[in-house]
Amino acid sequence: MVPEFLDLIHRDHCEIDLELARLVSTSTSPDDLRSSLDTIVLGLTAHAEAEMIALRPLECSGPLQTLISEIDAEHLTQERALSALICAPLGSACSRQRAEDLRELVRHHAAKEERFLPAAVRAHAGPEAYLALAAAYATERLRQFAMLHAPDVLDEPAEASRI
Repeated sequence: MVPEFLDLIHRDHCEIDLELARLVSTSTSPDDLRSSLDTIVLGLTAHAEAEMIALRPLECSGPLQTLISEIDAEHLTQERALSALICAPLGSACSRQRAEDLRELVRHHAAKEERFLPAAVRAHAGPEAYLALAAAYATERLRQFAMLHAPDVLDEPAEASRI
C-alpha cells in the first residue's frame, strides 16, 4: 500500500516531537541529547524543504496559496527557533526551554497542516494533485537527507597531489 501525503508528514511531525521531548527531559543522557539534536536538525530541515518543494509546483491560488504561504512562514519560524536551540548549551535549562518552545511551534504547525492541508489541496488543486504529493514529498525528503548526509569532500594532501 502506497502511503498518502498526510501519513508521511504526520510521521515526520511525530518523530520530531519525540526527539524534542527527549531534549526537554532532564533524564536524557548527554549522548542521547546530542543524538536527538542531530535527528531534529536533519528531520526538521528535510521535512520543511521537502514539503515546500513538493507543494510549490501546485497550480493554486486563493485559500490553498494562502495556506502554503503560512506553512512556509511557520517553517522559517521553526528554523529560527532551531538556531536558538542549537546555540544554547545542550542539557541546560535554557536549552530545555528552547526545545519546549520549538516543540510548541512544531505541534501548532502539525495540527494546522494535518487538519487543513490535505482538504485544501484536494479542493483547490484536485484529487490527482493530492495523490501525487506523497510520491513527490517522499522523493524530495530522501533527496534532502542524502544532501544533508553527504560527506564533505576533503582536499588531497599536498604530497598526494604531486604524485
